[in-house]
Amino acid sequence: MTAGQPGNPRFLTADEATQALFTQLATGLEYLADRRIGRPLGTFDKPRPDLAEARASGRSARNITLSLQGLRGLAQQIHPDGQRTLAAFDQALKLAADFDDPTLANLADPQAWLKLQILQQTVRATRDTALAEIGPALGVTLGFNAQDGD
Repeated sequence: MTAGQPGNPRFLTADEATQALFTQLATGLEYLADRRIGRPLGTFDKPRPDLAEARASGRSARNITLSLQGLRGLAQQIHPDGQRTLAAFDQALKLAADFDDPTLANLADPQAWLKLQILQQTVRATRDTALAEIGPALGVTLGFNAQDGD
């Protein structure tokens, strides 16, 4: 809230704060596709439902949906006019709502595996759409995040 103002050593300009929010949006979508969906998805021949987040509490699929909802809210807050991005989020949320396996335990079933893979592809496409639409509109690019490594 005080980016660029005296006494704010974290964000020296308002653009730095905007870039940080945009980076978190992109990172959140990447994490969702790679970890929350990708780890249990594994491969067609070797799905790994035992690696699903929050499997024991039965919240694996719910966590995916909540992540999408939260990230959509962030996208809408930082760029309310991002209609293509918001539509991409809506498509991903529709696919997530149609996924009827709360723990992702049924990924050995080819139909279930394919549904989750399509959701993963849609999440990745949503990230690509956000990068193409929101970043240029805000005049920012991706910044560094903890997932980048060294």
